[in-house]
Amino acid sequence: MESQTVDGQRSGVVRLIHEWSAAHRIFAMMTIMVALVILVGGIITYTLYLKALNDTQQHLLESARQLALSLQLTSQEYALRQQNANASRYAGLTAAEQLRVRQNDALHKLRTRLQAEQGGERLLGYLHLVQMGQDEILVRLDERALRETSVRRLPLKEYQDHPFAQALRGESGSAIALDLNGEMALMGFTAVPDLGWGVVVHYRLSYQRKPFLRIAWGLLLGSALVVVFGGWLFMQVGGPLISGLERYQARLGLAMAASRIGIWEWDVVTGKVEWDEGMHQIFDLPKGAFDGTWEGFLALFDGEDSARLEQCRQESLTEQLRFELECRTQPVAGVQKTLSLRGELRMPEHGVEAHLIGACWDISEQKQAELKLLESRHHLDRAQRLAGLGYWSWNLQGDEQFWSEEIYRMLHRPRAHVSASFESYMDHVHPDDRQRVRDMVARVLKEPDLFFRVEHRIVRSDGNVRTVLQLGDVERSASGEPVRMTGTVQDITDLKRTQENLDLAKYILDTTSDAVIITDVNNRIIDVNHAYTKITGFSRDEVMGQNPQVVHNEEQGEAFYSRIWQSLLQEGRWSGEVWERRKNGELYPKWMTMRRMLNQYGETAFFVGVFVDISTQKATEEQMERLAYYDPLTKLPNRALFHERLTQSITTAKRYKRHVGVVMLDLNRFKLINESYGYGVGDGLLIQVAERIVERLRESDIVARIGADTFAITLVDLKQEGEITGVANNLLKQFVMPFLVNGHELMLRTAMGIVLYPTDGQDAETLLRHVENALGQAKQQGVNNYRFYSEEMSNISNKRLALEQEMHTALEQRDFVLYYQPKVNLQRGVVSGVESLIRWQHKQKGMISPVEFIPVAEETGLIVPMGLWILETACAEAKRITDYLGQPFTVAVNLSARQFQSRNLLESISETLNNSAIDPSMLEFEITESMMMGNVEKSIETLVAIRNMGVTLAIDDFGTGYSSLSYLKRFPINTLKIDQSFIRDLGVDSDDAAIVSAIISMAQDLNLHVVAEGAEKAEQVLFLKERGCETVQGYYFSRPLPQTDLERLLKDPNGIKMPPTVEMGKLVEV
Repeated sequence: MESQTVDGQRSGVVRLIHEWSAAHRIFAMMTIMVALVILVGGIITYTLYLKALNDTQQHLLESARQLALSLQLTSQEYALRQQNANASRYAGLTAAEQLRVRQNDALHKLRTRLQAEQGGERLLGYLHLVQMGQDEILVRLDERALRETSVRRLPLKEYQDHPFAQALRGESGSAIALDLNGEMALMGFTAVPDLGWGVVVHYRLSYQRKPFLRIAWGLLLGSALVVVFGGWLFMQVGGPLISGLERYQARLGLAMAASRIGIWEWDVVTGKVEWDEGMHQIFDLPKGAFDGTWEGFLALFDGEDSARLEQCRQESLTEQLRFELECRTQPVAGVQKTLSLRGELRMPEHGVEAHLIGACWDISEQKQAELKLLESRHHLDRAQRLAGLGYWSWNLQGDEQFWSEEIYRMLHRPRAHVSASFESYMDHVHPDDRQRVRDMVARVLKEPDLFFRVEHRIVRSDGNVRTVLQLGDVERSASGEPVRMTGTVQDITDLKRTQENLDLAKYILDTTSDAVIITDVNNRIIDVNHAYTKITGFSRDEVMGQNPQVVHNEEQGEAFYSRIWQSLLQEGRWSGEVWERRKNGELYPKWMTMRRMLNQYGETAFFVGVFVDISTQKATEEQMERLAYYDPLTKLPNRALFHERLTQSITTAKRYKRHVGVVMLDLNRFKLINESYGYGVGDGLLIQVAERIVERLRESDIVARIGADTFAITLVDLKQEGEITGVANNLLKQFVMPFLVNGHELMLRTAMGIVLYPTDGQDAETLLRHVENALGQAKQQGVNNYRFYSEEMSNISNKRLALEQEMHTALEQRDFVLYYQPKVNLQRGVVSGVESLIRWQHKQKGMISPVEFIPVAEETGLIVPMGLWILETACAEAKRITDYLGQPFTVAVNLSARQFQSRNLLESISETLNNSAIDPSMLEFEITESMMMGNVEKSIETLVAIRNMGVTLAIDDFGTGYSSLSYLKRFPINTLKIDQSFIRDLGVDSDDAAIVSAIISMAQDLNLHVVAEGAEKAEQVLFLKERGCETVQGYYFSRPLPQTDLERLLKDPNGIKMPPTVEMGKLVEV
C-alpha cells in the first residue's frame, strides 16, 4: 500500500510538472540547479574539512611521537653518561634525584631543539608534558612555546578516559577532547616510559573550522548572485526565446497531427512512457487507457515485433544507437496495423537524467500497397519465368536500358555482376549471331513500319548455349525520331528442341518400315504413316476419319476384336498377331502393338497402333521349320523330326498294345556314284530312291532321310512281328531294277537293319542305336540283305565302341608300332626299300591285327592322326637307314582315303619332310584306285602337288578297282603295285598270269615301275622276273619286320633268299 501511495504521489508530481509552462519549468530548473550547486559545494567543503581534520590529527600524533622520541633519546644519553666512570656529576644522587636530573636535562634539550627547528616561531598547537601524581595528573603547561612553564593538577578519576591519562598508561593515538580551557581540541598523545611522562600536543577545533566557514558563506553568497543574475537574464533573453519555442511547438504539433505522427518518450530513471495526442490516435486508445509503462507499451505489439523493439531499446541504452523498425500491433477487432517506429537516446549535457524519445506513424496502407505491388511483381516475374519471357526497355535518348529479372536468369548472371545495356547484352549473344542482331536493330530503328523480330543464340555465363526469340517495337517522337524501344526476349530452346523432336518423330514416322495408325476416342482414324499405306494398299485420304474395321478380317470374329479393346481399356495396351485384309482383299498376318494414350487429366486422348507385316517372317519360319525338320532334297522328314514322330508312335503303340518297326536302309557305294557322276546325278538318284520307298509303304508309315545315303522307316500299328519281313522284302525288290538318272542307268544295292518295339527297345534312342547295329551287321554280310537286331549285335557294337576308346588311348600313349616289309630288286638281289605297316601292341591283349582296328579308324576318323604318326615315324626311319647305309633308302607309306581328302594333307607332308630332313624321293605314297575316282580333277591336282614336292606315288592293289584306264595316263604316278590276288595263283590260274603279264607290259609301255606284292613261292618270283617285273615283296623274302629285325636283315649279306635260277645279288656292305 505504501509503494502504491508513493507511486501515486510521484505520478501526481510528474503530471503537475508537465502542466507548467516552459518559463516555470526553466525557473524551477534554475532553482534546482542552484540548490544542487550549493549542495555539492557544501558536500565538497565538508569533505575537505573532514580531510583537513584527519590530517591535523595525524600531524599532532606525529609531533607527539617525535617529541617523545627526543625525550627518550635524552634519557638514554643520561643512562650512557651514568655508566661512564668520568660522570662524577651523577655520583651520590638517589634514583629520584637522578630521574629529576634526567627530566631537567631532557626538558632543556627539548626546548633547545624546538627553538632551533622553529626558528623561534610559535608551534602549531600546544605541548603538554603530563606526569602521574598521587591520585592526580600533573600537567605541565606551556602556553608560550615552552618558555614559561606552570603545572596544573587534574583529578585522575575525572580524566580517566582523557588523552592525558591514556598517554600515562603508555597508549599512543589521537582524539578530540576538551582542553584545559574547556574548548574542544584535537589531541595527539604518546608516552615517554624512561622519564615517566606523557606527551600531549593539541590544537583547538575553532582554529580548524574558520577557513571552511568562510568558504561556505562565499558559496551561499555566490549562489544568491547567480539566482539574481539568472532571473534578470531570463527576463531579458529567455522569455522571448521560450515564447518562440512555444509557438514553434504549437505549429509542430499541428503538422504532426496532420501527418498522423505520434511522439513517445521513455524516462530512463522512472521507467515511464509519455505519449502525445498522436500516439493515442494511432493506437485508437483514449487518454488514460495507456498505463504509461514500457511493459504496457510493448504489450501493444505482436510478440515477435515486441521482442525486436525491446532489443532495440537495450542496444540504444548500452551503445547509444538510433533505431528504426517496423512493428505490427496486436489485432484489434480483427485489424492489425503496421507501424514504423524510430527511437533515439537523449543524454542531457548537465544532468544525469536520460530519455528515450521516438516517433511513430501508421504505415499499414503503405505496406498493403507495397505488398500488392510486390505480389504483382512476383506474379509478373513468375509468369515471365514460367514462360521464359523477359522484358526490356531501352531509352534511346539517354542510352539507358532496363532488364527484368528473367533476362538476368536467361544470361545466368546476377544483376549485380552485369549492367543493363545494349553492348552488355551483345557480349552474351553468340559470336556467329551478333552481326545479324545488330543489323536487325539498325533496320528497325531506321524503318518505322518494321516490327522487331529476331531469333538468335546466347552464351550463358556457365557456357550453356540457349536459343531466344526477341520481339519489340519502337516508340517515336512527333518528328518520327526513335525515342524508346521496348520488347521481350523468350527462351525458346526447349520449344526448338521440341519442334526438332517433333520433326524427327514425323520423319521417323514417315520413314519407318513399321506401320503406324492413330485413332481418336471414337475410334476414328486421325493419322497414318507411309508404311501403313504401303502395307494395306489404302491411301491416307481413303482411311482418314474411317473406322479401322475397313481392314478387319471377318473370319476372326467380333469376339476377337472385343478382347483387344477390353485389354486396351483395362491395361492400356495390347499386342499380338492379327490377320487382316489388304485393299485387294488379300489376307496377311501382322504383329500389332496398341496403346491407349492419356492426356494430363488421365483421360483417353487417342489410341496408337504400330504393326509390321510378318508375311515374310511367317514364310521364313515355315521355311526354317522345313529346314529344321525336313530334308530339302527329298522333302522327307530329317533325323530330328523322325525321332520326334518315332517317340509319338511308341507312345501310341504303348497305349494300344501294338508293335512298331524301325528299318534303317543304307545305299551301297553311293559315295562312289556321287563322286564319279557328280552331285547332280547323286541328288537325282536319292530323290528316286525316296519315291520308290514311299510307294511301297502305307500313308501312316514314316519315311525319313537321316544321312547322306541313309534312310529310316517307322512302321506303325503292327499287329505281329512277322509283318515287317514282307515290308523288308518289298523294299529289297525296289533295288533290283536299275535307276535312270540324267541318262545314266545306275544299279544300286542296299542293306537294311530292322528292330521292333517293344522287343528291341522301349524308347526312340534305344531303338535307333540297335537298328544301326543291325544295319552294320547287314552291310558286313554283303549287299541286298537285311538283318534283325540281336543281343549278340549289341555285344559286337559295344566291343567296337570299346575298341575305339582304346585306340584313342593307344594313339596318345604311342602304343602303335611300325613294321617294315622289304621290297627286293630282282635284278640286283638287294632290298631296295620297304613298305611301312602299322601294328598295335596292346598292353593287355598283345598284338592286334590291322584288320580289326583299321576299319574302325577309317570310320571314326582316327585314321587321320594315325596316318600322320605313321608318316612321321616312317620318314624318321628312312633318314636313319639312309644315314646308316650311306645311300638312299625308300620307305612306302599307305595313304588312306580320309587322309587324301584332308584339307591340310599337303601342309602335313611338307612339314614332315622338313622336320625329318630326308630327300623327298625317299618317301613313297601308296594309294588305291578308288580314292582317285571320286573327284578325278581334284585328285589329279592333289597328286601333282605331292609329286612337285619330290615324293613318288604308287597305285596300290592295281587291277581290283573300277577306274578307267583313260585316267591312268593322267595320274602323275611312278609305280604300279600288282594286287596279291593276281600273284597268289600265278602257277595255277592262266587268267591271273595273263593279267599280270598285261599289267607289267602296260606299265613298261607307260614307263612306270612295277612292284608285285604277295609273292610267297619261288615259281611266282621266277615268273615275275621272267616277265620283267623289277621289284617283288612277299613272304618268300620276308614277313613284315620290326625296326630292329629290319636293321639286322640289312646287316646280313645272306639275308635275302633268291630262287636258284636267279643270281644272288649282294647287299650293301654294312
